[in-house]
Amino acid sequence: MAYLGKARKEDLRLLAEELNLNVGDNMKIADLSKLITTHPDYDEEFSKNLLTIIVEDRKWFENERLKELTSTPEAKVSIYELTKVVPKFEMKDGDIVLFLTLFERQAKRVSIEKRHWVSALLALMPSEINQLMARESEEKFDDYD
Repeated sequence: MAYLGKARKEDLRLLAEELNLNVGDNMKIADLSKLITTHPDYDEEFSKNLLTIIVEDRKWFENERLKELTSTPEAKVSIYELTKVVPKFEMKDGDIVLFLTLFERQAKRVSIEKRHWVSALLALMPSEINQLMARESEEKFDDYD
């Protein structure tokens, strides 16, 4: 029965639902534990095994969700972060070599994959340069080098 005290509320709620128990909306962990253990058909070993499966499933889904968040969407978040730390390029008195060096260092620092660098760079360039880049072929447009 001590295994129930270590579980998350969401896991206990799901366990109670799997056991076909009536779960209230505002039940606390202690209420859920009591509901499960006081049921006439309560079987500790079965409940413990079912809770283990519920917890493992939740952890698997959390890992999958984390993988989704750290793939392409992370690049979008990092591009946004990059636009906050790298100033926009000023054509009037800006040094493009210095700007690109700074851009590359910051892009590496926030872990943007190189294939996303052009997208990040577009956000930092003046419209005149973006128009020139837009006239390039798609192969050249996506190639940072």
